[in-house]
Amino acid sequence: EHVLTFDLQPSDQAVPVAAAPGFIDRVLEEVRRVPGVVSASVDGGAPLAGSASTLMHVIGRPDDPVLGPPLVLRHYVGDEHFATLGVPLKAGRAFTSADRLGAPRVVVISASAARQYFPTGAAIGQRVWFEGSTMTSPDESGEIVGIVGDVKYDPLLGERTTASFYTPYRQFTYGSRVYFVKVTGDPRSMQRPIAAAVG
Repeated sequence: EHVLTFDLQPSDQAVPVAAAPGFIDRVLEEVRRVPGVVSASVDGGAPLAGSASTLMHVIGRPDDPVLGPPLVLRHYVGDEHFATLGVPLKAGRAFTSADRLGAPRVVVISASAARQYFPTGAAIGQRVWFEGSTMTSPDESGEIVGIVGDVKYDPLLGERTTASFYTPYRQFTYGSRVYFVKVTGDPRSMQRPIAAAVG
């Protein structure tokens, strides 16, 4: 509730991957200055509209010899992401502004991901890595530091649609993102001032 969303899709030439976290920092800073804005974040997709997926590996645990590594939803988000969308923290911690490039790599997972892939209840403290663009080897693994509530991204996929693995955009992201802005009033009334802030 009270959340406005919009896309920014700069070209890879205009905002290469290395510059993307700084670009998003600047956009969010301008958005947060708008009167009536409570918090703001980014992701690659949106609830009920789909999200990126990737194969996930757990350090110290062999992949299933038949099925291989599981396919999970992958998100690069801000430290206000869960508060902005009203997603409750179930255990551990959410991201902070200290979770940035050069800091230890961290991961927050959804409750359904904890149930599916860590059924003994010992998800926090485990380390995972992904096939894709970042945390792509055991040496680059991230530590699970928190568990949050489930968010449906594609209801047609069943429970797998909520098995999400979140990482801080400041540790890696792309320039093309969906922005989420929580406001105090009617989000429709905030379209013009937020568009002006983004420029």
